[in-house]
Parts: sequence; C-alpha cells; structure tokens
Amino acid sequence: MRTVPLLSFRSRSAVFLAATVLLAGGCGLRQSARREAVPPPPPPPPAAAKDIPEVVLRGAGLRLKAPDGWTFVEHPEHVQAQCRPRGSEDDLPVILVQADSVKTDLTLRAIVSGFSRQIPRALEEPVLTRDEEVPVALEGVESYEISCTGRLKDRPVTMVQRMLRKRGWLVVITFMAPSPDYAAHEPAFRRLLDTLEW
Repeated sequence: MRTVPLLSFRSRSAVFLAATVLLAGGCGLRQSARREAVPPPPPPPPAAAKDIPEVVLRGAGLRLKAPDGWTFVEHPEHVQAQCRPRGSEDDLPVILVQADSVKTDLTLRAIVSGFSRQIPRALEEPVLTRDEEVPVALEGVESYEISCTGRLKDRPVTMVQRMLRKRGWLVVITFMAPSPDYAAHEPAFRRLLDTLEW
C-alpha cells in the first residue's frame, strides 16, 4: 500500500547529477586538491518499477486496489493517484483519482454539472454518452457517472468519470483510453471500482 512517497528515479538522477557537477567542478577547491579528487561512482542502474497494488487517499480515506495487471504509479503528477497497466510506457489507458473537500450544501448533480461543462476544455469534439446517477455498494455514498467520446491531440478517446460523494468529500475517478481499445480496458476500470472501501 502506498503511504509516503519516495524520491522518484528522475529526482534521484537529478540529485546525483547535481552532486557530480559539484564534485567535477571542484567545489572551489584549490587546483592541487582537484587533481587528488576521486571521480564519483557511476550512477546506479534504474530501479525496477515499484508495484503499488493499492492506495488510500489522504483526507478522504478512500481505499482503492489496482485491478489485475495494473499498478499505481509511485509519484503521479497533478492527481492523488494514477493507475496504469503494469509495464506500460504509453500515456493511455490510464485511471486518475482526485479527492477534495466540497461544500455540503451543493447537490452532487450540481457538482457534476460543473464537471460536465469543463469537458470541452479537456477533449476536442466531445460527445456525451452517459450522464446519470449509478448505484454503489458503499454506505452513505452518492455516485454519479458521466462518459463521453472525443479527441485528445487528434487521437480518438473515450473518457468515463465516476464521481463519489460522502459527507464533505468528493472523489473523481477518471478512466481514459483510446477509443479503439476502450472495450479491452474498460473491465479493469470496473474492477477497480468494485474494490473501493470508504
């Protein structure tokens, strides 16, 4: 289970590179001291991708488990959790998870309406294919799902967003895949939704 993020390989490489530059530059040492300096060791080999089978969203407390063949990314950018097929280097398919506190006086439908209006900012030529409340087996949780097709950088994609609300928390789980591959990857998204514990 992912709890405390560690330095990513990219961050570790940047730290190592900075240390190497400082050592190679002599760090202001006298010329005679520079000749005696021992060269730094070679960089370590890239670490194998860490398999992260589940995450718990800080604050909201929602627990998610990666579907078989998928894993959570160690340091997702701009979201709290990111799940991808194990070993994949492609940007899609992907499952992104974000949680935030929300005003309790807003209805889930009002929140979803705001999200729906933002879709054209994310996708070109979006076509809404689903927009409805969906049942969920979590006590005290409201659930809504919207899905659409569109284009992302001239590539046809399908996007599904499941929004879950419990008390003052909103969790948005977004699944995106190339449209031609959507049917092959959509079951993994549904399996992830089946693992939710809140």
